[in-house]
Amino acid sequence: MIILLSNRTVETANSLSDELETDESILHLAKVTNKNPAFTPFFNFEDEFSDDMEAGFDPDIEIISGDVKLNLNRLANEVSASDDKHKAWVFFIHGNNQSIEKNLEKCAILEYTHQVNVVAFSWPSRPPIPLDKSNLMANIFKIIQNPSNLVTYGKVAKKFIDRKQAAYAQARENAKASVLQLANSLTLANDEFFDKIDGTPKKSLLIHSLGNYLAEQFFRRVGSDYSKNWFKHVIFHQGDSDYDLHAEWINDKKIKLCDGNIFITHNRKDSILLASELEKFVYKKEELTEEQRNNSKRRLGRGDGTVLTGDDRVIYLNFTKAPMVSIDHNFFNLSEMANENVNRIMGSILTSQDFDTTVLNNFSTNDGKYFVIEKPDVTSIEDFDDF
Repeated sequence: MIILLSNRTVETANSLSDELETDESILHLAKVTNKNPAFTPFFNFEDEFSDDMEAGFDPDIEIISGDVKLNLNRLANEVSASDDKHKAWVFFIHGNNQSIEKNLEKCAILEYTHQVNVVAFSWPSRPPIPLDKSNLMANIFKIIQNPSNLVTYGKVAKKFIDRKQAAYAQARENAKASVLQLANSLTLANDEFFDKIDGTPKKSLLIHSLGNYLAEQFFRRVGSDYSKNWFKHVIFHQGDSDYDLHAEWINDKKIKLCDGNIFITHNRKDSILLASELEKFVYKKEELTEEQRNNSKRRLGRGDGTVLTGDDRVIYLNFTKAPMVSIDHNFFNLSEMANENVNRIMGSILTSQDFDTTVLNNFSTNDGKYFVIEKPDVTSIEDFDDF
């Protein structure tokens, strides 16, 4: 089962837009099913760079109007009467450049790969920024006439880079503007849905990519107000936020809503996070705002092995050398066929099992907090490649 809580505006009767719902009191609730029962996802590397859909994914979005609390209670009763009540739940916060369809696709792959139910907070991380088309066609024509004209290539490329950078900057603004609606979604999901399901459903909080920046704003501003142990684990997966500052908000004073572990994943070769860090090299210093200059630092998901937080719940997992991870940004959905070890690690966390190092298989650690998931021939934490 996939349930959606969103601060996107309603586009049609069964679709949500890429625009931000500016009234912070408004949340939209939807139930999502895949109309293709034969859907079998394959692991791919497109993620934030592409709008392509996984073959066979055909979402049916039922936007449920009316009182959100009452409708969540009704959905809880529906779950209690179904086999879904026996599955673990994942509350999922997605990353950058995600249309509603791409967000739901990740939810569907998560549901399929790890056999979990999903409640997603879907926020507008793909703002509609138009492409500056001034002189664009003239420059493209110049390239056709003279394919070796590198200066004109650069002018064309910069227009697309400018658009991408503007969309990313606006997505970060949308993240900051979504904090209250995320807080309301967490409260509603736990008090009006999870707590109403028969039995005690297992549940963990998965935060991916730029969703970590949204989570950072939440935990910095209001995190300490949420002291209930709503989740078993919190997973900061390939975080697109500042690594050097994460101890300021990933600590026992700010994060009180889990009673298990807090996991921070690393992939030093993550292409999406590397591109996010390169902003300072694409633009002149004077073209960047102070926030953009500060933002062009090591990302949380590309940490270097330095343990910065003293919170005993925090466990760092470095997947840089794990087979099939490579430059990928989205390996929480890596299938068992692609890499059984990574799939087993992520599956055990996402299904709210107690953390046990035996699930890591090939790994090394120097302090019991930072683990490097390795190929069989790697023997030391100091051996993993820098990037």
